Amino acid sequence: MNNRISLLLNVVLLAAVAVLFYLHFKGNKPAGSETAKTTKTDSAAPKLTFEIPKNLAGARVLYINIDSINLRYQAITDLSRETEAYMKNLDARYQKRQMEVQQQYYTYQQRAQAQTISASEAEAEEKSINAGMEELAKMERELGQLQNNASKKNEKIVTEVSAYFKEYSKTKGVDFILGYGGGSMVMYANDSLDVTSDVLNALNATYRQKTGTPKK
Repeated sequence: MNNRISLLLNVVLLAAVAVLFYLHFKGNKPAGSETAKTTKTDSAAPKLTFEIPKNLAGARVLYINIDSINLRYQAITDLSRETEAYMKNLDARYQKRQMEVQQQYYTYQQRAQAQTISASEAEAEEKSINAGMEELAKMERELGQLQNNASKKNEKIVTEVSAYFKEYSKTKGVDFILGYGGGSMVMYANDSLDVTSDVLNALNATYRQKTGTPKK
């Protein structure tokens, strides 16, 4: 579950990663030039040219630690705990019932091959086995519904987090907020630019206010 949320958060923030490359070329291009070109190392290689946005000069970039968000944002931890507990219970019931049905079917086959079961007994066994299969199918549908509900809640969390990032950026005058950790494409981040704690405090306070959940 956490991996999914991490992936969704990464998708939301992925486009911002490109600014690192823009800032790198911006700082190394000749003064007064607005065009960066690759060095031609092969006569057959095409020459690449791109324009650097003028307003990137002085752009403010901060980042959040995605792993910390996943572990400490209460909306995520509450959803994970709720879903995990139900799924474990459902999985345990499913495994137990599946083994019972498999054993019942194996015993039925053995008796049928040995011709030690009457027609009425065989009919009763077949009905019982079919009922067990239907019960397993119902559990599978229940699991699918659980996953669907969890996915919808995930989407809601991502939407709320994205909205908070947008408001936070406006309030703080920030141009980009990158996601660091958990499979992100940011290879290095200066700790002085880490705003994870600020973001977590605000997100958790808002979540507790909306849901009436006590602080943990």
